[in-house]
Amino acid sequence: MPRHKGSGRRVEIPAWARPIRHDMLDANITITTLASEIGYSRPYIADVMNGTRISPEAQEKIILWHEKNFRQSDSNTKEAI
Repeated sequence: MPRHKGSGRRVEIPAWARPIRHDMLDANITITTLASEIGYSRPYIADVMNGTRISPEAQEKIILWHEKNFRQSDSNTKEAI
């Protein structure tokens, strides 16, 4: 489990982000690439995907990007919004 920045406490990766991270790792796609393609900075998207920053707008863009690039009909990640 990743640590929350600066606090030493652990934060669980959000359920909606797990399949996206898995697919990105399998496809060798970086957070930098994802962030660039959806118009955010790498640190911001890393925080959203790690659960240390809440951004419904960024989450929606990440999920839509994932659906477009990996799973046109997967509804599992949409349910977490």
